[in-house]
Amino acid sequence: ATIPHVVLSIAWRINIILAVFNLLPFFPLDGSHLVASFLDYKGENQLRQNYIRYSGYAFFALIVLDFVAQIRIFGYLIGFAINSIETIFGL
Repeated sequence: ATIPHVVLSIAWRINIILAVFNLLPFFPLDGSHLVASFLDYKGENQLRQNYIRYSGYAFFALIVLDFVAQIRIFGYLIGFAINSIETIFGL
């Protein structure tokens, strides 16, 4: 493989990792804004407020479980996204 091919391969993988991580539904990531907008659909403002209040704690708990208990939740999500894109586009 040529150097530009290797650089582009690494760059798109980093981009996919950042995109998947950013779309996780935990505050303050962008995925939390998507979920919060759906929770406010029928005027359930209390449900939305509770979600915003506690999703940061859930995110912290997942990070702790990921490192301490070796669950590798983020690794599975990111690996699934990369493998799916490689399969779809034949990379």
